[in-house]
Amino acid sequence: MTLARRAFGAIRRSTISIIVRLRKGTTAPARAGAGILANATLDAFIAADAADFVAKALYWAENLGELADIRAGLRARLAQSPGGQPELIALHFDAALRIMWRRWCAGLHAQSFATDALVGMNR
Repeated sequence: MTLARRAFGAIRRSTISIIVRLRKGTTAPARAGAGILANATLDAFIAADAADFVAKALYWAENLGELADIRAGLRARLAQSPGGQPELIALHFDAALRIMWRRWCAGLHAQSFATDALVGMNR
C-alpha cells in the first residue's frame, strides 16, 4: 500500500470517528500517520514503542467516556488541522514554488526553508 493511500486511510478513518492508535516509526507511513494525528491534536494516540502502544490501548479501553468525547469532535479537529484546510496548503505550496523559482533564477543552490512568514503577504 502506498504512503498516499495509508495517509488517506488515516484521514478517512478520522472523519468517520474511528481513532487510529499508531506507533511512531521510521517508515514514511508511520511518520505520516503520526503527523496527521499530531496536527489534529491527537498526540495521545501516538505511541513511542510497543509497550507504550499497549499502555495507551489499555488506558483508552478503561476511559471510554473520554474516548467518546474525543470521537464526537473528530470531524471538527480534522477540519481545523492543516490537512483539513486545502486553501492553507495551497497558499504554502504556492509560496514554496515561488521561493524555489526565485532561487533557481538567481543560480542559488537548493536549501531548506519555511513558508510560514510568507503566506498572506504580498509576494
